Amino acid sequence: MILWILAIFHYRQALDGTLVNPIGFFDNLIYIVMLNNDIKEIISFDKDFDIFEDIGRIG
Repeated sequence: MILWILAIFHYRQALDGTLVNPIGFFDNLIYIVMLNNDIKEIISFDKDFDIFEDIGRIG
């Protein structure tokens, strides 16, 4: 049950992020999960993550 609540919370944050950030829903969702788990870098060829200053993109 707690996992469902966390999933809904993350989805809601990602949906709100799509209204602010010029990237897609799933990129925002990954960003939110990374922030909540103290992940600082992502391996990606997608340059959408370059808009965030608090995470780094390797790729």
